[in-house]
Amino acid sequence: MADVKSFDILPEKNPTSGDILKLFEHYAETDIIDYHAAANILDKAYLSPQELDSAYTHIQTGLVNQVLKGKINDALPYLQLIDHIAEIMVEKYKITYILNDCEKDDQLLQLKSLLFEANKQKIFNRMDKTLFDSAVSIFKKYALEANPEVFNNDTVFEEITLPM
Repeated sequence: MADVKSFDILPEKNPTSGDILKLFEHYAETDIIDYHAAANILDKAYLSPQELDSAYTHIQTGLVNQVLKGKINDALPYLQLIDHIAEIMVEKYKITYILNDCEKDDQLLQLKSLLFEANKQKIFNRMDKTLFDSAVSIFKKYALEANPEVFNNDTVFEEITLPM
């Protein structure tokens, strides 16, 4: 099933975790991802913590690629999906991600750490919207530094939010 290139037919094929990861890799390199379809697949599939981490990496690559292309609105589903993966990892496997000193300057790792912490707080009913807002701020800062043209006159900052 390595030739599957769409989330639409994936559920019909009873996909393996390898199929799902290949599809995420495909989307990261070539297409705009459909957040709802991808999240639905993740919610139904059994992926190990290592496989979820691989999925996170693929989706983060897609986010970076869209930012570098200057397509901020196309990057948003990737941002929402890495948040969703972080939520699954925290909720299902109790995984946290804490930055070590040498990672503190890496904005993508800062984003990951904030998403994991925000989802941890959400799961324990101590939701702190400021953590999600900080994650969005880190994303905006990363996007501006990676591609100063990414936020042009057509970009609406209020559209950049994470689902709660």
